[in-house]
Amino acid sequence: MSVFLRYHWPLYTIHPGCPQSQRHHQPMMIDPLSDIVEYRCKANLNLYDSSDCQQLATQAATGRQLRVCRLDLENPRQAIEVELCEDDYPGWLAISDWDMIEPASTVYQSQRLGEAEIKPKLSAVIAFTLEAMNTPNHYLWGGTVEPHYDCSGLIQAAFASQGIWLPRDAYQQEAFTHRISLDKSQLMLSCLKVGDLIFFGTS
Repeated sequence: MSVFLRYHWPLYTIHPGCPQSQRHHQPMMIDPLSDIVEYRCKANLNLYDSSDCQQLATQAATGRQLRVCRLDLENPRQAIEVELCEDDYPGWLAISDWDMIEPASTVYQSQRLGEAEIKPKLSAVIAFTLEAMNTPNHYLWGGTVEPHYDCSGLIQAAFASQGIWLPRDAYQQEAFTHRISLDKSQLMLSCLKVGDLIFFGTS
């Protein structure tokens, strides 16, 4: 087990009689982060593709759970590497957002859903996407939280709203779902069913 101490920045250590110019920046320890504990997001959070937190990788909606992947105690950075529990998607959580996670009360357990459980929920999934389309928005690479999504982020969020977890990215969703055959010479839309996902590619 590894433990990493959470801090708030910037705070000062002030010695009696010490002029302001000689005050030393010191972090205040809040509580430890552990790589064996799952955490719950208390707010919508951005996760980045590297520790410099410049490029969005994905987002975690309020209530999602994550785990700490790796703690580098000797070389602390401005972010910590995490992984979302529902889809095992990796990212970096900025130090400034560490106080927006808390230890989860239960460990995340995935559920296996069959067609009988999924089918009644598809109308609500589609309603979610229609509402998102009718809400002012712009395309956001890595977006999975309303109102700004990317394509696969919207699909994941729509299904997740009904407790159906799909992988995060389009290529992962394509590999995860059951493939059906279509005659490429015709638009055989009659073989499609409500809730089917259509992926585009060169192969």
